[in-house]
Amino acid sequence: GHLVVGHGNTVKGQTSCVLSSMGSKVQTHFGGVCVGGYENLVNGQSAVVIGGMNNSATGDFSATVAGVSSQSNGFASMVQGGQFCRADGNFSVVSGGFGNLADGYGAWVGGGEWNRAEGWWSSAGMG
Repeated sequence: GHLVVGHGNTVKGQTSCVLSSMGSKVQTHFGGVCVGGYENLVNGQSAVVIGGMNNSATGDFSATVAGVSSQSNGFASMVQGGQFCRADGNFSVVSGGFGNLADGYGAWVGGGEWNRAEGWWSSAGMG
């Protein structure tokens, strides 16, 4: 079952949908969701992108919320807002900022610019 609402969107995969988006792609085996935004990409299983522009959720069970050109690539990873941010580690989180990277298992970056958290359970605050 596919649900597509918006303009110029592409949806593949079981139980996948795009709502009120433009130029977005959901390409999963199952459970990909894109809500709002512009030219977003979802190709992780049960992954979601909500709003923003040029964002992607490629990790399974990952989420990218708002922001611009941000990516959730790790398993169950999340980027919340921000520009050019990446959550590459499994269970990693980036909470906004610019150019931040959470690359370690369970890593967390809490905003700021060009911060990196690359070790297991590592964190980088504002700065």
